[in-house]
Amino acid sequence: MLLKPPPPYLLSDTDDFGFVILLNLFYQYSKQRRRPLPFYNMTIRNKIIENWEHDNYVINYVYSLIIRRPYDFWMLTGENPNSFHTLVGLVAGNITGHGNMILSVTNRILMTLIWLRQYHTYALLSLNFGLSVSTINHIIRHTWIKLWEVFSPIVVWPTPEEWLNKRGKWHEMPNVVGMIDGTSHEILVPMNEPQQDFYSGHPDSIYPNNYPLITPYKSTDIRHQQRPERRRRRKLNALHRKRRVYIEHVIKEIKPFRAIGSLNIYRHSRWHMSCLVELCAGLSKRGTYILNTDR
Repeated sequence: MLLKPPPPYLLSDTDDFGFVILLNLFYQYSKQRRRPLPFYNMTIRNKIIENWEHDNYVINYVYSLIIRRPYDFWMLTGENPNSFHTLVGLVAGNITGHGNMILSVTNRILMTLIWLRQYHTYALLSLNFGLSVSTINHIIRHTWIKLWEVFSPIVVWPTPEEWLNKRGKWHEMPNVVGMIDGTSHEILVPMNEPQQDFYSGHPDSIYPNNYPLITPYKSTDIRHQQRPERRRRRKLNALHRKRRVYIEHVIKEIKPFRAIGSLNIYRHSRWHMSCLVELCAGLSKRGTYILNTDR
């Protein structure tokens, strides 16, 4: 049996030893080239602003400026100066933490109310209050929860017995006890979840026409019926529209809070949205009471 000779050496021990050293040096050099130079800062801020070191924020005490303009104060917060002082007294004892050393509790609550009503970006609030975006995020994220704890209980749902006692108040619909409606919200669709769960082509048709709900009949449901049935269904739709006006007026009072309004894309965690709706509903009911008592 004949054995195959070993393969020839690619490099000799003497002549090509220098080439091996150069190859090793080139390999080390290529590894270093993939890393940023230690003196070169790759952040976007440094790319935009040359020789940037740190932000020098000048805190603006917005409350002392806007309190002199009561109408603007109301439009931004939904509160007048007197009711705002009462609100601060109810909530201030529960607000503690990092932000108190930077911004007063009054300005923290003012910032959160402006965020709820106007839904400004954190960058814009940073310019207004003279704080960093991360500090704005920290303050709002903790303050609105304290507001929710105080004002969400203002909205109280009837008990089952109270619901039953409401029957007969609408003579044209004696068995109806109330109206329910909703507003669709555009949100940022998460990329790591099924996309189809976040799309609704018919936001006003989400409630089924089954007991105990009565929804309006669609035109296709009316068109294919006999004449007496078409007349009955059209009459029911007319009665439905007549009563639906009341709940539309209620929703109108909540929509000034743009954090949950339908005109803005909701940019925060959707798990918080139900609590934000409860908070805005409580503040809205409180604002309605303030307007009625000031007359």
